[in-house]
Amino acid sequence: MANKKRTSARLRAQPGYVTLRRSLTHALAEPAAASPWSMPSTARWRIALDRAECLLQAVSEQMQAFSDGRSEQWHAGQSADLFHECLDQINELQAQLDDLRSNF
Repeated sequence: MANKKRTSARLRAQPGYVTLRRSLTHALAEPAAASPWSMPSTARWRIALDRAECLLQAVSEQMQAFSDGRSEQWHAGQSADLFHECLDQINELQAQLDDLRSNF
């Protein structure tokens, strides 16, 4: 149990963790005007898509910052290749989400 506390304390000490938590918390915040369930369907869906866009943007920015902070040796390795494949998939999801949002 002590090991879990130590790990979470280390995680919270990282500056990127605080930034990510704030951006995710902001992205998930409910709109103050009205409950999404009292809105027409398309409005609810737009809100959900907007939230998804915020989350994907936050993840993409955090992953890019992580990659930028890594060494040249890391970038030459297999871990970087897998990491950038995931980042590319997230960016593709963002593009697909933009296309989907244009339908609403």
